[in-house]
Amino acid sequence: MVDSDKTTHFFLQQDKVHTALSGTSAMVCVRAQPVVLAETRLEQESTRTALLATDGVQTVVVVKSQAQGESVAYNAYGYHTPHDIPPHRPAFNGHLLVNSQYLFGNGYRSYNPALMRFHSPDSFSPFGAGGLNCYAYCMNDPVNFSDPDGHSPRLRSNSLPGLKSEAKMSRIVSGRVEKRPRRSSEGYYMSSSLMDETVQDILNGQPGWNTSGAPVQGSLQRGQASSSGQLTSSSMAGMRAGKGTVASDPWIYKRQKLHSTDIEELRSFNAENRYVFPGLDLEKSHELRVIAIDALAAGVNVRRALRDSKLQPTHSTAERVADTISRALKRIRGKRGSTSWRSD
Repeated sequence: MVDSDKTTHFFLQQDKVHTALSGTSAMVCVRAQPVVLAETRLEQESTRTALLATDGVQTVVVVKSQAQGESVAYNAYGYHTPHDIPPHRPAFNGHLLVNSQYLFGNGYRSYNPALMRFHSPDSFSPFGAGGLNCYAYCMNDPVNFSDPDGHSPRLRSNSLPGLKSEAKMSRIVSGRVEKRPRRSSEGYYMSSSLMDETVQDILNGQPGWNTSGAPVQGSLQRGQASSSGQLTSSSMAGMRAGKGTVASDPWIYKRQKLHSTDIEELRSFNAENRYVFPGLDLEKSHELRVIAIDALAAGVNVRRALRDSKLQPTHSTAERVADTISRALKRIRGKRGSTSWRSD
């Protein structure tokens, strides 16, 4: 038998928690999507209201109640002093705090900031977007990465919205990303993340990548990251002169562009395709395929372009769209006897 006093019901406003009901108490958030502005807590005959101030990543940093304002400090992994934040309040990166843990993806996985890891494995690991370590949070680099849905880390400074701006597209295609590179006092390029496998080995295993002359990283243990992630200035000059180019971050490589015939046939495929993705109509399904084709043509990350578009599809929908275009391109090239190419 379930004890109703210990059961909490969550109600969502779009994809954010709006109300939490637990026994005789309730918590109601006031939002200007996606930012939380205030909360009201109802407990038996008492009512408490507080204003919440957030930073640029939606982390609640100041709480102003009837008494006085209180600030909340977090470390890079979201850990804070116990009892600083009451249950069911949005806190670190806007995630909901439940029993000293954060629920990512609206309950998909629980993250423990004290342990700095998830309690359950990622369904996209180890061969998908989740990465090799299925329990790691943001590839152990929460300063430069975020994980909004508990599935795959994303660069904080590279969330370019959609493919609408030609200026942003040209910046991506040319391999120049507006991010300050990390360099040592001697001018060496420094790696921005730690991995259990080398970046080059992983990328060379993906058809369509050209990483000749890319930085070779050895055993990236935590204590050896500085020495193993360095490149001399002469090596960087050699890469710029070669065919393979590297952006200002070792995670962003320039893909080989598609042939014009491939693009034309993919557009014809989309024009004739009447398939509708779950939860979308025919027009939006068609538009998502257009975004994926444009991303392939430009040599940028297809799934990121889909997620950052104005349609903002779910993670599963973005995967479906990318796989659809990938299979279509494989069939097109198969007819000509060419090598197949994967979207991501």
